[in-house]
Amino acid sequence: MGAGSTVLDRAVLHAARSSPTGLPASTVVGKGVTVGERCLLRSATVGDGSVLGDGCILMEGSVVGPAAVLAPGTVLPPGRAVPGGELWAGVPASHVRPLTPDEKAALPAL
Repeated sequence: MGAGSTVLDRAVLHAARSSPTGLPASTVVGKGVTVGERCLLRSATVGDGSVLGDGCILMEGSVVGPAAVLAPGTVLPPGRAVPGGELWAGVPASHVRPLTPDEKAALPAL
């Protein structure tokens, strides 16, 4: 868990001891990350300055790049990678659009 990160109510960060799939088993949260209410992170990695909306689910081995945003309720399947500076949404998650300069400026300063 990086400095300045926030984990809101009823969110669960979970890591496995090992992963039979070969995907990373640890959960890593970078600096200045916001994890919304009722999120579930299971053996996932979240880059610095990213925002996870309420109710997001990140499955084993998924990666959210720096300064990325997941809309509320987004489900990131195992092994899926979200590049930094993009907005993703849906079940399963899909690319919506790049973040605007104003949206990037509103993300937590690192």
